[in-house]
Amino acid sequence: MYIAPETVGEGRRLREISQVRLRALFVPMLLCFTSAAAQPLLDVEHGVFDATNQLRAQNGAGPLALDPLLSEIARGHSEEMLVKGYFSHESPNQLCKNVQDRLKHGHRFCLSSAENLHKAQGYQRALLAKLAIDSWLDSPSHHRNLVNKRFNRIGVGVAAKGDTYLFTQVFSYEPVIVQTLDVTEESGGFRVKISALIADGPREGGWFVDGKRQSSWTAGSDGMISTDLLLAKAGNLAIGQLVGVREWTVETEIPIPPPDLHLKHTQAFFPRFARAVSQFLNFW
Repeated sequence: MYIAPETVGEGRRLREISQVRLRALFVPMLLCFTSAAAQPLLDVEHGVFDATNQLRAQNGAGPLALDPLLSEIARGHSEEMLVKGYFSHESPNQLCKNVQDRLKHGHRFCLSSAENLHKAQGYQRALLAKLAIDSWLDSPSHHRNLVNKRFNRIGVGVAAKGDTYLFTQVFSYEPVIVQTLDVTEESGGFRVKISALIADGPREGGWFVDGKRQSSWTAGSDGMISTDLLLAKAGNLAIGQLVGVREWTVETEIPIPPPDLHLKHTQAFFPRFARAVSQFLNFW
């Protein structure tokens, strides 16, 4: 069983009109994740991941990187659906209602993302990954997500209770990966410190707040950028990549202040999520 996938728009372009500025650091956000009694089915998740990349290769799309943090976000949604007894892209938790909310609460601030869901009941474990992929292939919209050449990262989360299995795939395009985000109140505004990795695309760009460029950046030989900014008020901080004369593409936008760290629902879940964050940072 599947439902219509959720696809969240694409990045945008900015043309300079006036001036702006940014920065950030990384604190994991746990508000939207629920710990279920069932353990994740890692073998099934890897089966879905492998089959997805095989399908992409057959359709001329590049392989997706399996992202530990995106997998925790996906797994958290599967677990929440299982525990709360619903099957939908929309969570009853209003603070993480859709996939973009869930990404933000995990401090993944990409503007291009999508989500596929699948539900299976009464099947042998060895068949589950193939059944999920075949089900998505029967749906044009799910199929498009699977082979979308724009996406470069994926998370897969499967949760089970009895003979019921819930699958979540989270896709993203993230040319800029925020690795550390530190936001504190200061002088009536916000001190924002960021370090980020340029994983794809131009290695020069600008920091923007509410569409206005504050300063420029050039990635180091390791692909890293960083900044330290004092914002007078709340706003949206974007990382733009230079693509032309005074023209930037934006795929990363951070609300300031960002979603707060919140451990509700997560006492048993927190150590596993923390391990995923550590794996993600070590991956880069």
